[in-house]
Amino acid sequence: MGSTAVVRSERKITDKDLGMKMEKTSKEWERLKDEFKEWYFDTSEILTITKDVYQTLINSLLFDQDNITNPQIEGRVKDRKSCIEKIERKYLSEMNSETTLEQICDKITDFIGLRIICSYEDEIHSIEEILRDNFEVIEKTDKTQKLIEAEKFGYKGIHLNVKFKEDRLKLNEYKNVSNFAVEIQIRTIIQHAWSYLDHKIIYKKEESSDLTRAVERLAALFEIADSEFIRLREATKNQEKISEDKINSIKDKNIVGNIKHDKMDFITFKKFLSMKFDTYNFYEYKTNSMLEEILRSNSDFNLEDLSNAYDEKFEIVQKYKDANDRILSMNPYTMLRHILYVYDKETYTILLSEIQKRNFDDYLKINETLIKE
Repeated sequence: MGSTAVVRSERKITDKDLGMKMEKTSKEWERLKDEFKEWYFDTSEILTITKDVYQTLINSLLFDQDNITNPQIEGRVKDRKSCIEKIERKYLSEMNSETTLEQICDKITDFIGLRIICSYEDEIHSIEEILRDNFEVIEKTDKTQKLIEAEKFGYKGIHLNVKFKEDRLKLNEYKNVSNFAVEIQIRTIIQHAWSYLDHKIIYKKEESSDLTRAVERLAALFEIADSEFIRLREATKNQEKISEDKINSIKDKNIVGNIKHDKMDFITFKKFLSMKFDTYNFYEYKTNSMLEEILRSNSDFNLEDLSNAYDEKFEIVQKYKDANDRILSMNPYTMLRHILYVYDKETYTILLSEIQKRNFDDYLKINETLIKE
């Protein structure tokens, strides 16, 4: 009985010591918390400026990269409340009477956070290479490997902690920018969508094994989707190459088979327009809508029809556009409508409005020598 009493006594002493330590730590934090609040108030503006500079610079670095498709860049400055909650959650037990405000601030590596959302998983490493060329990488966490736990899928991607290189900070335009480290997350749009949706259900799935299994199945599907998008992209590129070969060989009288007589497909149609109007950005939905409209006029519309109409009538339409440049706005879609109309008025009459047809017909009558009978 005596030994049991000793054990209990020791446990009581240990618990008491722990309580005293926590109380002392809390007092130290209360002292530092006021200093931190004041520091954050004084520093928040420069944090915002720094975030904006990073965001603008990275956007310019990634803009128009051939191997990166329309990346989205988001940025935020961690608010004061979130900073305090993180300190209390993760670092409170490490504090003592020697702890300084600077040491506390050094613990928070994500005062400034950026997220780069790309289209395809293999673009993540391309973006990382660009960032490494332009920033000093302090730390990297690679979460691109396959993850078994469904709840971790939303955290896939690469996380980099970066700072400006010293030579950049010497430039005049960076004189008001801090050298805080910035946390950059790089993830695909699929990973981002999962992360957003998972936050809606992550706390509920613990209550139900059926819900947990459903979440795991969805996580697997999302991960498969990332891989499949890459496969589809490569298949589309291959189809575009086939279409380009078709377009380039359409005038070859010895062309093998009947490919030039095949009904027009979207990829070939878009590739033809991109080759002929190479400075214009053809959006998929607009191009598809245009093709559907043409096919309603001529269900057998094919590459040979398109190529012949363009070759024969482009110059006429270009001269019409130039002559009326002050009053007409003719993008490549509008030009194609006029090209097909003048090529075969009866078949493609619905491609132009009545006003467009009247104006164009009047021009053609005045300049009838442009038309080959």
